[in-house]
Amino acid sequence: PFLYDENRWIEQCIERGVPLLGICQGAQSVARVLGAEVGPKPGEPHEFGYYIIKPTALGRAYFPDALVVAQAHFHEFQVPAGAERLAASEACANQAFKYGGQTFGLQFHAEVTPEGFRRWQNSAWAPYGKPGVQPREEQDRRMARHDAAQHAWFMGFLDNLFGPAIAA
Repeated sequence: PFLYDENRWIEQCIERGVPLLGICQGAQSVARVLGAEVGPKPGEPHEFGYYIIKPTALGRAYFPDALVVAQAHFHEFQVPAGAERLAASEACANQAFKYGGQTFGLQFHAEVTPEGFRRWQNSAWAPYGKPGVQPREEQDRRMARHDAAQHAWFMGFLDNLFGPAIAA
């Protein structure tokens, strides 16, 4: 039931031009509010670990040539009519979109810290053994190698969308 309230809030933010960022399920909610289909892919492949995303031509304004990001999903969104697809991964063509000037959806979890991802790894719902899920050792190796770049990209993205948290 809380999603009905969330959907009304999303609609109001879009209508009023309020900067809006949906992450994972939030991106799926934004896409759904804008009329796109959302749900599991056939065969229910998962992305649980750290995966490379690559920008589209339009996405180069927001992403480097390749970025390794934390993922934890098996649902995906279709890009809503009137939106621009910004990034893709090998398993999921729709990793990021932009609608209008200030609404973004990200399928991945650039906000998650290593500590947060470790909690997911240790959770009862961690989908080890499902199609597409990286083994824990691979996740740990990629986390150690790529978390700092993911964090730097995300902080810059947030500053561009919402403005710097602390004025210089």
